[in-house]
Amino acid sequence: MATFTGTDANETITPDLVSPTVATSGGSAPGAADDILSGGGGNDTLEGGGGDDQMFGEAGDDTMIWNSGDGTDLMEGGDGVDTTEANGGAAGEVFTITANGTRVRFDRLDPAPAALDIGTTENLVLNAGGGDDKISATGNLAALIKITVDGGSGNDTILGSNGADVLLGGIGNDFIDGQQGNDVAFLGTGDDVFQWDPGDGSDVVEGQAGFDRMLFNSSGANENIDIAANGGRVRFFRDVGNIVMDLNDVERLEHNALGGADTITVNDLSGTDVTQVAVNLAGVIGGTAGDAQIDTVAVNGTGAGDAIVVSGGATDAKIAGLQAVVSIATLEATDVVAVNGLGGDDGIDASAALHAVTLNGGVGNDTLKGGGGNDVLVGGADKDTLSGGIGSDQMLGEAGDDRMIWNSGDGTDLMEGGEGNDTAEVNGGAGAEEFTITANGARVRSDRLDPAPSSLDIGTTENLVLNAGGGDDFISTTGNLAALIRITIDGGAGNDTILGSNGIDLLLGGEGDDFLDGQQGNDVAFLGAGNDVFQWDPGDGNDTVEGQAGFDALLFNGSGANENFDIAANGGRVRFFRDIANIVMDLDDIEQIELNALAGTDNVVVNDLSGTDVDLVKISLAAAGGSVGDGAADKVTVNGTNGANAVVISGGSAKTTVSGLAATVEITRVESGDAIVVRALGGNDSVDASSHLRAVSIEGGTGNDTLKGGGGQDVLKGGDDNDTLVGGIGGDILLGEAGDDRMIWNDGDGSDVMEGGEGTDTAEVNGGAGAEIFTIAENIGRVLLQRTNPVPFALDVGTVENLVLDAGGGDDVISMSGALGALAKITVKGGAGDDTITAADGDDILDGGSGVDRLEGNAGNDTYFVDTQADVVIEIAGNGTADRVAARASYALAAGADIELLTTTSSTGTTAIDLTGNALKQEIIGNAGQNVLKDGVGAGDLLRGLSGNDTYLIYSADTVVVEGATQGSADRVAAGIDYKLGTGVHVEILTTSSSGGTAGIDLTGNALKQDITGNAGDNVLHDGGQGAADILRGLGGNDTYRIFNSGDVIVEAAAQGNADRVVAAVDYTLDAGVHVEIMTTNGSGGTSAIDLSGNELAQEIVGNAGDNRLEGKGGLDVLSGLGGKDTFVFATALGAGNVDIVTDFNVADDRFLLSDAIFTELNTGTLAAAAFRANTTGLAQDATDRIVYESDTGKLFYDEDGVGGVAGVHFATITAGLALTSADLSVA
Repeated sequence: MATFTGTDANETITPDLVSPTVATSGGSAPGAADDILSGGGGNDTLEGGGGDDQMFGEAGDDTMIWNSGDGTDLMEGGDGVDTTEANGGAAGEVFTITANGTRVRFDRLDPAPAALDIGTTENLVLNAGGGDDKISATGNLAALIKITVDGGSGNDTILGSNGADVLLGGIGNDFIDGQQGNDVAFLGTGDDVFQWDPGDGSDVVEGQAGFDRMLFNSSGANENIDIAANGGRVRFFRDVGNIVMDLNDVERLEHNALGGADTITVNDLSGTDVTQVAVNLAGVIGGTAGDAQIDTVAVNGTGAGDAIVVSGGATDAKIAGLQAVVSIATLEATDVVAVNGLGGDDGIDASAALHAVTLNGGVGNDTLKGGGGNDVLVGGADKDTLSGGIGSDQMLGEAGDDRMIWNSGDGTDLMEGGEGNDTAEVNGGAGAEEFTITANGARVRSDRLDPAPSSLDIGTTENLVLNAGGGDDFISTTGNLAALIRITIDGGAGNDTILGSNGIDLLLGGEGDDFLDGQQGNDVAFLGAGNDVFQWDPGDGNDTVEGQAGFDALLFNGSGANENFDIAANGGRVRFFRDIANIVMDLDDIEQIELNALAGTDNVVVNDLSGTDVDLVKISLAAAGGSVGDGAADKVTVNGTNGANAVVISGGSAKTTVSGLAATVEITRVESGDAIVVRALGGNDSVDASSHLRAVSIEGGTGNDTLKGGGGQDVLKGGDDNDTLVGGIGGDILLGEAGDDRMIWNDGDGSDVMEGGEGTDTAEVNGGAGAEIFTIAENIGRVLLQRTNPVPFALDVGTVENLVLDAGGGDDVISMSGALGALAKITVKGGAGDDTITAADGDDILDGGSGVDRLEGNAGNDTYFVDTQADVVIEIAGNGTADRVAARASYALAAGADIELLTTTSSTGTTAIDLTGNALKQEIIGNAGQNVLKDGVGAGDLLRGLSGNDTYLIYSADTVVVEGATQGSADRVAAGIDYKLGTGVHVEILTTSSSGGTAGIDLTGNALKQDITGNAGDNVLHDGGQGAADILRGLGGNDTYRIFNSGDVIVEAAAQGNADRVVAAVDYTLDAGVHVEIMTTNGSGGTSAIDLSGNELAQEIVGNAGDNRLEGKGGLDVLSGLGGKDTFVFATALGAGNVDIVTDFNVADDRFLLSDAIFTELNTGTLAAAAFRANTTGLAQDATDRIVYESDTGKLFYDEDGVGGVAGVHFATITAGLALTSADLSVA
């Protein structure tokens, strides 16, 4: 045995090292033998090595070491803070630490058992080393020693002491139980478990690397557990024992709550390493049944927006979405699972949980969804959405505008909105359902009666939204809900029936053909897709109805009171007004309006609905029950647009349809006392009630309207502008009002009243096809028109300026009497048949029509229309000053008919109509065709041919023809007397009335171009003076042509007279072949220098007192210059047939002009003296003589060679014995 004794220095005594100051005995270092080591003073390190050693630390803070393989040692620390260090081996070992009286026993039980007897030592450090070690401590070690255990590598099991231990798991998957005392555990690398049991202290657990767990086993007492983050660490608190666990790097917390009514709160673990919290509520560890106590597990979210999902079955739950997933096992029905969202906009979804949960959103706009249990959902502050899910749930909105939802399949729930504007939402299923909403004291009850009945108890909630879903649903409300809640109902798909409450409801029909009744309150309805109906009843409010897709209808039921209804467009919407209760309905996308006016004297106005979707308005005037009218005097007014309307009113005695406007109006159960009024308003409207049997009132308004009544006693009002009114069958009242109106009565109509009003109005009466007798009479300032046969009727006509009677077919008799002229201008048309028409005073129009008619005008300026020459017009002298006959066919006035104007019926017509006046003076006017206008014989007429090539037959010199420049190209005047065309009259042909006549008729044209033709008599044809050149044709007889244009053409044939004369006021040359025997100027005393030239025929040509140039040309002409300096021209080939006589040649003034083309041997200019010879033989005397004057006979010869042998040619004869010289002849 060796002994080693130290000094007061800090020394080391180990098998490997012994400090030099250590006194040794029996060996140099501890070894396999049983050694004694004494440290002495100082902080010494003692290690005995093999053998059963004794180590005494003595004074100082000493360390005594035992290593695996050492023997059973004694360790006595002595003074100071001493430490026993036990170091295990590399393999698995089993260690125990036990309190042994006042000493500590340390054992390695396996392998190779060894023990340490430790005394007066403050710390025990066990380093288990490698292998799967098991270390346990028992006894009251806390009073003896502080223990540190390091498991080292391997999967170790470490059970601490009842003191404040330091436990290190080391590498490997370790299990550590600190047991009593406030322990500190470092779990090390690996997936470690730290266990806490009742009686243990408040431990610090450092999980370190790996997935580490803390297993916390509670007791059977009522405990409160709180798990919370503490920075990056976890604070695990248990109220019993005031346990506070300080955890870090621990990933999973497992808690066995065991018996007692426990409350476990899992707070926000964000920032920590915990990702799983597992709570088991079983009564015993490992048990499958609960503890029969009411346990509560509360999971708290973060201050931000969380998305939490709660799932599980009836006995378990899982809360996911936070930093740590919380799982709860062995739940009992009475246990409480609570999830608190806290701050932020949280989503907590427990729809996959079967156990009841309590969800609290806290602050923020949260969404909470319950599951299959009887859940409690608490919204907390702000705007929350709560959905209870299956089970009978409680939804508490609390502060904020909350939404609480019930879905089909959910249970009977309680909804408490709390503060704010809260909404209870009920969502039906896909099938047909029946819902009721009922006022229940101060609360609201909502029931689904079928299928699977369930109910909602709703309080402190401002809104209820019912979404019925699919199927044909029925939803109704009862009680004073307006004071409790505001209701929104959405029928969804299907053909739904929705009956609103007495409050302001929002009703949505959804898809399908729905029926909605808003009932009391000012409701808003969206009818949705489908053909829907919205009903209004007395007591209901001012509703807004949006029809949306489909053909939708408003069914409006009146009351028994006297009501006024007004339906009008409001932009693209419809305003439906009822005066009682001042009801205003606002409609859009509504295609049909049905109004049941019911009892009372009702007034319904349907205005222009253009721009809206309404295309049918149905109005029933029936009493309750709908089969008969209400017996009251109802009135329905239909107003058109300010544009042009084409309205048709149709129907029988009890139904009226007004069509043609934006909306068709159907009125049923109409009674005799009811009034139907159609007002066309502005525009040129057409309103036709001809197929309607009942009385109507039609008002045209402004515009040129056409109004037609039907089978009843109608009232037609034209309004402003020029209207046409047709009363139709029945005794009607036709009021033209302002404008030039036309009021019509047709055969078969009743006895009407016609009042023209302002403007120039016309009453028009159309008879039938058969013979009729009409009378028109003055009736106390009005006109009374009656038909006495067949089917008598009477018209009372007032303030009408024109009355037109068209008798139609048959031999009609129409007579007038009284002072009608002051009342109306009357037009009577006989139509087909032989009619007799007798007018009264006034300016009447009488038109017999086809057939042989007798027309008698009487006083006034009358107009007669005739169709055949057989028509008789009787107009007595003095009965008018401007009477007119208008002819549709050729017509001649009868003798004595005092007609002032004879015309065709149309000035633009092209039918060739011939008109003949009589001995009285007329104005006769043709048309655009080729007319023959004859003035008759007597007073001078005014004839107007107008367009076309007209013929005027003139028998009075006073007759005036009017023919414009563009009114024909071959107009003709045929005169039976002397006639002169007026200035500017565009007549192209002027003739006598008969070319074979022998009366001397003189014709005078005008400045325009004419073809003027005489007859077989001695005519004077005057070209009309200066102007265009004319053609003058004398025909037979000795005619005189008065010429004022050198371009005039005279046509006179050989056998057409022997003393025809041209009297010219201008130079004039006869054309070849014109057989005119005499040419003169227009006055022998005139001094105008007028030149006259004949032609190849013999003429007598006479000048005037002026300087004339006369040329006979061919033929044996006689030329007389008369006064003035005349020139006689010889420029035609000479010969025996061309010898002219100059009767009055004056050598002092006159001269001969010889053409050098004929007188070829003469030089131009004044005849040379040598070329002239005057003698009594007429023969040349020398070779230069060319012109020889035989002075005793007056003959002039031309000798082309003097005495050369060619005989002279006799070309003229003048007065004998003149002192003629060569100076009197010129050559040119």
